[in-house]
Amino acid sequence: MSRAMGASMGTGRDIDLKEERVCLAPMILVVDDEEDVRLYLRTILTQEGFVVREAANAEEAMEELRKIRPDAVILDLVMPEKSGVVLFNKMRREGYLEKIPTVVLTGVHLRFIEDFGSFFRSLKLAKPIAFLEKPIDPPTLIRTLRKVLKRNLSEETDES
Repeated sequence: MSRAMGASMGTGRDIDLKEERVCLAPMILVVDDEEDVRLYLRTILTQEGFVVREAANAEEAMEELRKIRPDAVILDLVMPEKSGVVLFNKMRREGYLEKIPTVVLTGVHLRFIEDFGSFFRSLKLAKPIAFLEKPIDPPTLIRTLRKVLKRNLSEETDES
């Protein structure tokens, strides 16, 4: 489903003029090179009422981000070719993408997350809004996304 430019009614509530439908559910872009992880996340998220778009690598993710403006991104850090860090860096340097909340999903043990925080600071980037460890705990993922989306919506409302 493509989203119409200029037809935004707020976070997750875009009108698709081409298809004449209204999407009231938040849209999440899942970026992971593992097809089974994308399928698992899509299943969890759609059962909870989210609209899910997918990308298997950083290039596909940038294409999706140019076409749509998701309400949040779930991003794997370790991918072949361009890593999730490269994609995150690119997103933060693009004006129209920098405020999209990004939840990092990683197989790297959480004890290294502080190092990731330092790494993002060294790039002079805000660190991702949340880090979640694989294997994925569905209730934690859903709670995290809802919290992130609620905070992002309130920030957008404050800016208006």
